[in-house]
Amino acid sequence: MVGAYYFSKPRLIGILKMERELLIETDELIKKTNDAERLFTRYATKCYTSALQKYGKEISETSYTYLLAELAESSLSSEILGRPGANISLVRIEIEEVMLEADVIKKLKRAETHYLETLESVRKFEDLKRFEKMQDTSDIVRSIKLGVSRFNILFVILLIGGLTWAAINLPKEALALISAAIGGAITHLLSERQAVLALKKEGDNTCPRANNNNQE
Repeated sequence: MVGAYYFSKPRLIGILKMERELLIETDELIKKTNDAERLFTRYATKCYTSALQKYGKEISETSYTYLLAELAESSLSSEILGRPGANISLVRIEIEEVMLEADVIKKLKRAETHYLETLESVRKFEDLKRFEKMQDTSDIVRSIKLGVSRFNILFVILLIGGLTWAAINLPKEALALISAAIGGAITHLLSERQAVLALKKEGDNTCPRANNNNQE
């Protein structure tokens, strides 16, 4: 009787089910234990390399390299964590301990694309001949800051759109929290807009052509 029960169909089905669940759990664990360094270097090479330069020795926070690194780090943070401003170590933890590899690859590719597009816009913003001859890097720094501010403005606009969708579709209990989040996002958007306007005004004031026109 004992042998018959041990090899009975219900028991065998139960054993197979437990083994299948164990395999699924193991597979999920493997997928979530990502090698962040490998994924960074394969799918977001330029963005990751630039972001690391922010933490190099003897690098000034007003330098061209530092601002490019900040732009790259912001791109990675926005895609992986859903918000700009986090440092690269937090991005790495999220990749290695939380996310599935397929999602990481998709988001790293987007971060690389956004970084390269923004970098191209920044470079086009400056005249190449003027860039090579300039001794003072203040204009370069200003253009990088404009690129970062515009990137943040785009992110906040997308965030407001998402929060608006949530306000329409989520229960009324969440409305107060969503409204507060939208208010905060709008405030941040206005501050970024003011920063862009201030940088543009500063650029106009330091531009010799603009000053000559004002004198005339």
